[in-house]
Amino acid sequence: MTALTNSWRHQRRERRCDVDVPVSFVGQSRCTMTVIEDGKAQRTFDNETKAVTAQDHLEVRLQPYGGFVATLSPTR
Repeated sequence: MTALTNSWRHQRRERRCDVDVPVSFVGQSRCTMTVIEDGKAQRTFDNETKAVTAQDHLEVRLQPYGGFVATLSPTR
């Protein structure tokens, strides 16, 4: 559902970036969110699956030139 890259090339420096995305758009629904994000080491990935509601936020730390992908599915 969401993809974002962290490219600071135009600033001629590499730095991490924290991203906070509210998931209030799910309304009254309960969803399962799977996130694939940058790992702690270069060229590695971490993933997490958890239940979310409209009160939750997706908090991701992006490595330089990294990004993340998140998918949301209704919980049955």
